[in-house]
Amino acid sequence: MDVMKNKASSKKADTRTAAIEAVEEAARKLEKASDSYEAASKALMQTSREKTEAEKALRAALAELRQASGGRKK
Repeated sequence: MDVMKNKASSKKADTRTAAIEAVEEAARKLEKASDSYEAASKALMQTSREKTEAEKALRAALAELRQASGGRKK
């Protein structure tokens, strides 16, 4: 009877250990994914700022070109 209890306890402990290891691995993967998402988000924000600056410069250049040509061509 004690042998059966010990085997059952051992299996429960092994199952718990495996579950804990699986949760820890999932947490590591989630953290890595979160870091990747954060880096991608920062890059996207930087690209958006650069696009806005480029559009602003383009509008200014077009305005100068219109002014230099003496007309309001569109």
